[in-house]
Amino acid sequence: MSTNSIFRRLFSAVLLTLILIGLTTAGVASAHARLFRSNPEDGAVLAEAPREVYLWFNEPVVVEFVSVELLDANAQSVGEAKLRSDASDPTLAIASMPTLQTGVYSLTWKVLSNTDNHVTRGTMVFGVGQMAGVPTRPSAQTEASVSVVEVALRVVNYATLSVLIGSLAMAGLVLRPNSFDPSAHDAVNAARRRIWMLSFGAAVLALAISFGWLAWQSVAAERGPFDLLRTRFGILWLARQCSLLVLLIVLATARRERLWGQLMASLSVVTMAGIEALNSHAAGLPKQMVLGVAVDTVHLLAAGTWVGSLIALLVGLLPLLRS
Repeated sequence: MSTNSIFRRLFSAVLLTLILIGLTTAGVASAHARLFRSNPEDGAVLAEAPREVYLWFNEPVVVEFVSVELLDANAQSVGEAKLRSDASDPTLAIASMPTLQTGVYSLTWKVLSNTDNHVTRGTMVFGVGQMAGVPTRPSAQTEASVSVVEVALRVVNYATLSVLIGSLAMAGLVLRPNSFDPSAHDAVNAARRRIWMLSFGAAVLALAISFGWLAWQSVAAERGPFDLLRTRFGILWLARQCSLLVLLIVLATARRERLWGQLMASLSVVTMAGIEALNSHAAGLPKQMVLGVAVDTVHLLAAGTWVGSLIALLVGLLPLLRS
């Protein structure tokens, strides 16, 4: 049995094992930041006005991306509620209350998930020396509706990633001139050049989409881009940009034809797939987060290889079929 055959069988076995483990151990993803509990509780009636309201979320939050608004029974703003964090508990946001009189108050909160960057909002109600109008059941928590812009950005993002994965697989592994009859070398090299051009275009588009995604997240979070770059999302965004720049350098030069250049390009694409998984619901699994991200990365690579290879094959070979 040849070394290549052994490698292919080993890779298939590892891939199948990862998928089976992921299916049997996956828990419920909780990637959207939600209010877990509060003090005072939602619907509480207090004898004295609270000086602070404690909000615990189901995942770590960046207090700069949590906003609250305090309203009275007439839906009028009562005053500014200042937020601070707790160094010992990253899931806690503490809102300092202004001086409150007897009455019913609602505290509306809005938070940007530190895991998958979705915006969630909700309202809790409490009374001070008065219970009229205080709900007996917890207030609803809702996610911001997904806009057409966000859907378009995500679709183009995954499409470019698939093209990059498929192009590298097709030009670097499948269409190797040494694997074909010498009479077909010119045709194969022409097909590979078209596929390399396709991958370079996809990388440029992916770079542009990254800036579009940063701008859109800034709008959703109502914060500046530089504020976002200090968060987990920003760190992952910068890592993705670095991977894209390395990939562009390799694709734009003759290094793409060398083994080490193709390895660098492949590493960049795998890194990008891993970053996508870290921004997905898999990163919000309460248990086996590492396994969930690993399985999601493998899923992205497998899907990208399948879809992207078909696109690369079409771009590379269609002119030959026409001639």
